[in-house]
Amino acid sequence: MPNYAAIALLAVCLSGCADMPWERSLYEGVRSSADQCRASARPGNAPCPTVPDYSRYEKERSRAKGD
Repeated sequence: MPNYAAIALLAVCLSGCADMPWERSLYEGVRSSADQCRASARPGNAPCPTVPDYSRYEKERSRAKGD
């Protein structure tokens, strides 16, 4: 039986090695899903969401926060 504490510690340590923040990675995943939706869209389907690139999103987010 694996030691869950060791696995959790390893996951936390390796996440520190990422070259971009997890928020950006998550956002890019959502953006990729939207791109796949547009690529596989058929006429008559509901429109796919449009997701701006991360820098534009971050700029809008900081403006909304008042930074």
